[in-house]
Amino acid sequence: MLRYNNEYLKILEDIRKACGPTENKFANGLVKIFPETAQKHQEISNFCRTQGYDFHINPASKRPVKAVIKYLPPDHDPENIKSFLKNELKFPVERVIQLKKLRTRQLLPFFLVELQRTKKSEEIFKIKHINYLKVEVEHYRGRNIVNQFFKCNWYHHKAGECQSKARCLKCEGPHETNQCSITDKILNPKCINCGEMGHVASFRGCRSFPKLQTAQQNRSNSSNSQRRTFNTNAKRVRENFFYSSALNPQPRQEMAPRNIINENSQSLDPPSNTFKDMAEGLAELKKLMQEFPNLFSALKELRSATSPAEKLNILMKAFDNSGTSVSG
Repeated sequence: MLRYNNEYLKILEDIRKACGPTENKFANGLVKIFPETAQKHQEISNFCRTQGYDFHINPASKRPVKAVIKYLPPDHDPENIKSFLKNELKFPVERVIQLKKLRTRQLLPFFLVELQRTKKSEEIFKIKHINYLKVEVEHYRGRNIVNQFFKCNWYHHKAGECQSKARCLKCEGPHETNQCSITDKILNPKCINCGEMGHVASFRGCRSFPKLQTAQQNRSNSSNSQRRTFNTNAKRVRENFFYSSALNPQPRQEMAPRNIINENSQSLDPPSNTFKDMAEGLAELKKLMQEFPNLFSALKELRSATSPAEKLNILMKAFDNSGTSVSG
């Protein structure tokens, strides 16, 4: 992986001329180079090393196989485990480390085993007993953190992979920080990665420090991408469709509902302006009764009238005599 800079195009051209064509990809401030063979990988690494380029290597063939042994006593000696695996079972073990709690540094009953990547190494996950104790061996799942190597103060690699030049956190000189001549604490340091004042390159709040994607953010992004708009027709109640029919695994042909004809049936839903018309009519009737006080008495007399002509005569008398009663 090559450190990206303004001269990356010339560097890739030089690598292509010296080692042949390669597949390249940019990500997280790095130019990832994908050689076709392990021999080509070695040639590119040697060329970048002789040219003094900032890069680090992480070939899959050289990554160790990592396994975690569980259910051993917490005071078990890691050297005894290494001796048992290496001498008796003939595994190419490089080291055995007992894991600890991150905050309290308390020893845990878990032992990390690193082995050289060979066909024999994959058989370690089949082990059921170590030192006469039943165990379980699982693949190692590392913590979700960003690695930063103290020598170059760049990210995403460790000591065994770094081929970059040393950079000092304090003065940005070409040496490691522990070799700097400045021994006093700098009150207002300058970051050698982003160039801002007030923090060093190891500050996780730096804008150049890679940000991890948490599980909660992944769930939020997933829910936002799968969010659907509300469909009013999706859960519409179906008429003449029963609960037992919905549970029946065998589909049945539904019969059309009978048409019930009722000549005297009227719509139960009145027109939208009916109540408005009634209110306006009552208001006009109130005004009319205020202008013709005898009208109220005439309305009472209409109940005793037997013919339409008699009713009309009573109303006409009420309108003609606006100030006197029709009965007097």
